[in-house]
Amino acid sequence: MKYEIIKEKALSRGAAFCEVIKLEDLDFNTFAKSLSRYPEGLSYLKKNENKIKNPKLWFEGTQSVLICLFPYWDKTRNWEEENKKISDPEIFLKNNGRKIPDFLKGNKIKISRFALGPDYHISIRKILESALLESKKEIPDLSWKIFVDSSPVSEKIWAEAAGLAFIGKNTLAVNEHIGSYFFIGGAMLNLKEGIKPQKTKSLCADCSRCVFSCPTKALEPYSLNPLKCISYWTTHNKKNVVPPKEIEKECSDKYGCDICQKVCPYNKNYD
Repeated sequence: MKYEIIKEKALSRGAAFCEVIKLEDLDFNTFAKSLSRYPEGLSYLKKNENKIKNPKLWFEGTQSVLICLFPYWDKTRNWEEENKKISDPEIFLKNNGRKIPDFLKGNKIKISRFALGPDYHISIRKILESALLESKKEIPDLSWKIFVDSSPVSEKIWAEAAGLAFIGKNTLAVNEHIGSYFFIGGAMLNLKEGIKPQKTKSLCADCSRCVFSCPTKALEPYSLNPLKCISYWTTHNKKNVVPPKEIEKECSDKYGCDICQKVCPYNKNYD
């Protein structure tokens, strides 16, 4: 099958898991409900809701979807030690294509695991472009449009449909083998091949550690209130709005937040 060629190219370039799924209608109801709670900093999701639900509005030739998981953390790394080595967090983040909100400037902050490396939008895009260009040598009529987090694509929903992850109670995509410390990237393809979308059951069971561990009470099972989320206020706060005092107190020494991931049993071997 042609889609196996694409998967092999992606896996050989650093993807831990990947799949190609046929374009079929998916259940976006949960996503649509969550939009009503999204603040202005995430308004691009509201503006692109139709494209998210219908990929052909974004890439007209879409017949299938390539989804890949790229781990960004493992047990060989020490979060505390890596943060200690950063003398100026603001400059470190700026050098990696990131910016802190004004209310954090001058504070000694600890940087979330995902941001302790270079801008993943760029690095993953390069990997996917290389894999697809190499695949095109064997599939001459192949065309695509790549997405890495900032496009009108709900990566988590597609990863779930591909059987690569389930949605945890912290609303993050979780893979039962590598936890949730990964980025999702992929491409809309014009290839009329792939597996049928599936419904991946949550494996959280009775565990609610993430919900109970959130210091700002931003979580309910399978639901996130961004306006209470430390990660939102410190990494998506485009307007430099100062958060409410009770939230600001928890944000004052953080860029991003890993609390709900750190307590997750599926991450115990990667922290």
